[in-house]
Amino acid sequence: MASLSKKLGSREIIQFLLLGCGSNAIFYILFSRGSYYDAFTAAFNVTNTQFGLMSTVALTISMLTYFVGGILADKVHPRMLVVISFIGTGLCNFFLGFFPNYGVTLCLYAIMGATTTLTFWGAFLKLTRQFGRKVGSESKSFGAMEGTRSVFAIVAATFAVYMFSQFNNTVSGLRFVMWMYAGVLVLFGIMAFFAFKDDDESAEDVINKENPFKLLVQCIKDPNIWLIGIMAMGGYTVGSVIGSYMGTFGTSCFGISVAVAAYVGLLNQWCKPVGNFSVGFFGDKFGPSKVILFINICLTVIAAIYYFLPKNSTMVAVFIIIIIAEITLTGAFRGQMYAPMRQCRVPMNLSGSAIGFYATLIYATDAILPIPIGQWLDNLPVEQAWGNIFLMLVVFGIIGIIASIVFMVRNKKVIAEVRAEEIAERAKRKTAQKTNTPVETVTEE
Repeated sequence: MASLSKKLGSREIIQFLLLGCGSNAIFYILFSRGSYYDAFTAAFNVTNTQFGLMSTVALTISMLTYFVGGILADKVHPRMLVVISFIGTGLCNFFLGFFPNYGVTLCLYAIMGATTTLTFWGAFLKLTRQFGRKVGSESKSFGAMEGTRSVFAIVAATFAVYMFSQFNNTVSGLRFVMWMYAGVLVLFGIMAFFAFKDDDESAEDVINKENPFKLLVQCIKDPNIWLIGIMAMGGYTVGSVIGSYMGTFGTSCFGISVAVAAYVGLLNQWCKPVGNFSVGFFGDKFGPSKVILFINICLTVIAAIYYFLPKNSTMVAVFIIIIIAEITLTGAFRGQMYAPMRQCRVPMNLSGSAIGFYATLIYATDAILPIPIGQWLDNLPVEQAWGNIFLMLVVFGIIGIIASIVFMVRNKKVIAEVRAEEIAERAKRKTAQKTNTPVETVTEE
C-alpha cells in the first residue's frame, strides 16, 4: 500500500481506501456464516437447508447479474453505482436486524444479491484495474486492494465479534452486528458521493461504446476469458466454502463453543492481509498465472487434508493451524485471481464485461453449493457430511489446476511479452522517480 500511495494523488488515495473498506463491509453480513452460523439459524429460526437457501437466493441473483453489471461498468462512470450499492446494501442489513419472516428475509437477500453485484462488483474491480494502470502494476493494485479490505475487516469485524460476545443473547448480538454494518455502509455511500466525480475517468479507452450484445459475444468467443474464470473458480470455491463454514465445522467436529467459533471466524480477517499484501510481490516476480497455479495446488491439498483429518476434540490445534494457512493462501489467491487479464490482452474498455463474465463463472458455486451443503449437514452423520464437502472441494481444486496449466501453456508467448513490458515499465518509473520527472500513464494495446 505504501508503494501505491507514493504514486497516487490524495483524492485517489481517499477513493482507494473508500473502495477497499466499503467492498469488505458490503459483503460482510451476506458472508458472515463463518463467525455467526449458529446465531443466524437461531435468530431466523431456520434449518441448515433454509439458511442455505437464503444465501442461494442472493448469490443466484448475483450470478445472473455479474455480466450485466460488468457492462454497466463499461458504459457508465462509477459514482452513482458505488453510492447506490453502499446505501442499498446498508438498508437491507438494517431491515434484516428486525429478523423478519422467512419470505421477507428471502426478498432482502435477493435485493442484496443485486446491490453487491449488478451495481457494484464490475465497477469496483474496473476501478481497481485503473489504479493498477496508474501505478504500473495490476498485481500490486489488486493485492493492495484486497489487503485494504482485509485491514478494514480486522478492525471492524474484531469489534463486531467482541460486541457480539458481550450479549447474553446471541440474537441480540447478531442484531447489533447487522445494524453496525448498516450504519457503516450508509456512511460510506454518502462519502462516495463526494469523493468520486463523474469525470474522474473520462478517457475514451475506459468507456466502451460497443453494443452490449457484441461485448458478450467478445467474451464468449475468447477461450482465455473462460480459462481465467475457471482457474479462479477452483481456488475461490475451496477458500470460500472453508471460510464460510469453518465456524460450524469447528463446533460440530472439534467441540468448540459458538462464541469461540465467532473468534475462529475472525481468522478470515486477521490472516488474509498477510496473503493480500505479499502476493503483489510474487505476482510481479513470477506472474499472476503462476501464482494462481501454485495457490490452487496448495488449497486443494488443504481440502484433502481436512477430508482425512480425524473429527474429534484432540485435533482442535491442527484444525486451527490449517485454517490459518488456508486463509492466508485464500487472501493471496483473491488478490490475484483477476490479475491475469493483461496476460491475455484484455483491453481496459472491455474490463467490466470481462470481469462480469469471469465473476459469473467464479461465483456460480456460491449460488449452487449452499443448498446441497445444508442438506448434507441436516441429513447425514457429521463425519460423512464433512467428508462429502471436502471431497467436493478437492474436485473443484483439481479443475482449477488443470485450467491454470492450460492457460499458461496456451499463452506462453504473450505471458513472456507482458513480463518484459512490466519490467520495462517499472524501470522507467524508477528512473522518473530518481530524476523527479513525470511518467506518462502506461496504456495497453
